[in-house]
Amino acid sequence: MTGIGVKVKEMRGQGFGRAVVVILSLAALAGQGGCLRRVEGDAWEGTKKLRVLATIVPWHCLAALVGEPDVEVRCFCITNGPHEFQPTVEEARLLNGADLVIANGLGLEGFLMPMVRSSGRRDLRVVRIAEELAKKGVPLIEVPGYQHHGHYHGPGNDPHVWLGWDEAERAAEMICDVMSEMRPDHKADFALRLEQVRQRFAELRKLAEPLRQTEGALVTAHDAFRYFGRSVFGPDYEQRLLAVRGLHGEELSPREFNNLVKLCQERNVRALAYEPGSSPALLERLQESLKKKLPLIELDPVETAEPYEGRRFYVSADWYFRRMEINMQRLREALLP
Repeated sequence: MTGIGVKVKEMRGQGFGRAVVVILSLAALAGQGGCLRRVEGDAWEGTKKLRVLATIVPWHCLAALVGEPDVEVRCFCITNGPHEFQPTVEEARLLNGADLVIANGLGLEGFLMPMVRSSGRRDLRVVRIAEELAKKGVPLIEVPGYQHHGHYHGPGNDPHVWLGWDEAERAAEMICDVMSEMRPDHKADFALRLEQVRQRFAELRKLAEPLRQTEGALVTAHDAFRYFGRSVFGPDYEQRLLAVRGLHGEELSPREFNNLVKLCQERNVRALAYEPGSSPALLERLQESLKKKLPLIELDPVETAEPYEGRRFYVSADWYFRRMEINMQRLREALLP
């Protein structure tokens, strides 16, 4: 699949190789206007393998499952999601030494392109997974406009594509194609590991089969689970999902909350789901309004992970699938007899 991604059209300093000395604007790194700092050194410890930098945990995991041990994979956003991520000089070194950046796109990583432009890396390849999926005709989920911090944002595509198994499997295929293009001597090994990844997705789909036969809706604390819902419940997922907060965490007004209570009653809500590290208080309030005792479960959107002990900028390659399997276990316990 030749030609996936873009190359940044900035001039790079001559003669510095991988450890090129780059002048980076701290405005791009930490929001401090005007100051410049020279960023030196190789955060990849001199490895000769293909250096793959993922912006978020799911793409890190899929790249590692397909590529390791023939590539080195690192990740930017591990304990903080992309909205909270504040790049430091260490992250700048990591980006500067990478051969390939795997990003989500659709505006999720607002920090990325300022960093890439500041690096001067004309040869750095950046693949934006969600945008490449759209170019290949994969149907992304449209979301309505919303109010956020007093401003209206128009409709667009839901960026949480990694939560959809069809979308994530296609992403693994794209990652395999790009790595095979860049390291053709390992193409057969990448393809073999891709088949193992496909099998993991097939196992998730088997776990979802009985859930498609159930009735009733699931309420999530955050409107981030549309792709997951489509994977689990099938084409009528929109009738099976309701959210207490919007796509970007915007709160519901009292009127919207009352409307949500009515929808929950109409659609026979069966369970309520909150995210790791978040308070279930709003869902408990909803449960009180419904006057029903419903299962309250934790569902992980897999935006963050636990760091891998002893390795910086790294997550266990199996993290994505382990979290998905736990999500499915909890959902099955809540919805199946």
